[in-house]
Amino acid sequence: MRAAAFAAVLALLLPAVAGADCGDAAVSPAALREKPPPEGDAVAVHGVVAANFGGDNALGGLYVQATGSEPAGVFVYAPDRTAAELPPAGTRVRVSARSGRYHGRFQLEWVQRIERCGRATLAPVALELPATAGRLTMLEDTLVRLDSPLVVTGNHDLGRYGSLRLAVGRRLHSSGGKRGQPAGVLLDDGRYTRDPRPVPYLDGNGTRRAGDRVYAVTGILDRAFGAWRIHPVEPPRFAAGNPRARAPGRRGAWRVASLNLENYFITRGGRGAPTAASFRAQQRRLVAALTALDADVLALQEIENRPAAVRRLVAALNRSLPGARHYRSAAAGRDRGGAVLRNALLYRPSRFSVERVVLDQDRTHNRAPVAARLRDARGRRAWVVSVHFKSRGGCPAEGDVDRGAGCWARRRTRQARALSVWLHGLAGGDRALVLGDFNTYPGEPPLRVLAGGRRLQALAVRHIPPGQRYSYVYRGRAGLLDHALATPGLAESVRGVRLWHINADEPPVAAGRGPWRSSDHDPLLVDLFPPR
Repeated sequence: MRAAAFAAVLALLLPAVAGADCGDAAVSPAALREKPPPEGDAVAVHGVVAANFGGDNALGGLYVQATGSEPAGVFVYAPDRTAAELPPAGTRVRVSARSGRYHGRFQLEWVQRIERCGRATLAPVALELPATAGRLTMLEDTLVRLDSPLVVTGNHDLGRYGSLRLAVGRRLHSSGGKRGQPAGVLLDDGRYTRDPRPVPYLDGNGTRRAGDRVYAVTGILDRAFGAWRIHPVEPPRFAAGNPRARAPGRRGAWRVASLNLENYFITRGGRGAPTAASFRAQQRRLVAALTALDADVLALQEIENRPAAVRRLVAALNRSLPGARHYRSAAAGRDRGGAVLRNALLYRPSRFSVERVVLDQDRTHNRAPVAARLRDARGRRAWVVSVHFKSRGGCPAEGDVDRGAGCWARRRTRQARALSVWLHGLAGGDRALVLGDFNTYPGEPPLRVLAGGRRLQALAVRHIPPGQRYSYVYRGRAGLLDHALATPGLAESVRGVRLWHINADEPPVAAGRGPWRSSDHDPLLVDLFPPR
């Protein structure tokens, strides 16, 4: 009698009752998805736990899935219970809760009771990507397996939200190269917290580069914040499809390199690094990148429009170099007006003398191009020009809006016309090399304007294979925004044009020392033997 009473009390206290009838007075997830009840209604659902994401550092609940031939699932939000307190995957359960919504997604919440009713085998559903919207909707909140060959095509949000953009077959390109297909889903990390720590999916070098392969992805298909996502239930396998490479070897008497420095600002509180510590880290990486390029001339963009900013960068570079490889700035003290950013040209005085320095002060330029005519000890001369056209972002409310070529496309075309006229008056038939961030993809009007009349030749198209012809990754698509153009006489003396992919393929959160993710653009290098 005492034992029976004790058993009755124990049954009331335990949160799970082995052998309970999970189908008793409960509906399946399929019925809930077919006709969701009004918010706040009491609901009892039965099914199998497809995944347990309990705890503060996860989604805070579990996914319960129907066991019938037509898969259907529902998310049960239980933030007050840890993963250990919630049933593991493969447990048959009966959940008593309230219906609710989170960012438009149906879920169960305010959980009253979770009864454990034994074990069941739940096989993931094969999902071939890309999939139709109907197929994805049918499989929402269920356990799926991705059989498609997948590749990381975007990693910008890895450190911020723990997610990677995927493509099928090959990574995505804005132009050129063999293109893959958008997978239509993100690889997420089982949580929606910002700035997740530790950052998921990093390799032994503290990075996860675009172009890496992804295999064996099994997880929950979910739609949140406007995108389809896979939350893995076991770690995916990665393979390096785009490993880090050393700086390209030298092929010419002159090496000229171009790099957008991604807001190199020595002042705090605006653009650029927000703290002194983050500025030191930024400068350390930039110095590592610029010294490894071993360029005789550096055409640089996105520097704070203060002579002191250029002096600070030159001093940092020279501290890391022997005297024979030190740099000096051309036009360091020239007035650049009220612009936020400036272009810069650095050269090695041990190798060159500067015969002339000129700025293009046309009012259409928001940061004046800077040109210097350089002469080496053997009498070889050439103009080198650093350019930074108007960005593609920050659209105005009307006027020069995005019509398929980014914001400010008309402004960039006007800048190209002004630059073309200025260069013709400056150099005439002389040799000139123009480098920088044009914020323009190949084939768009600004580059066609500059190439008009064969005044300038685009060097990347001639020297770089299509699949490697990119310097920036935007929303998972790799494209070439940084260009080198040369007058015909100088173009014939070019021996090599390379892009060193140290930045665009790296996530902003990439760890470690060295040149990696020193900017968001890749450096462009031109090796040449200018004629006398």
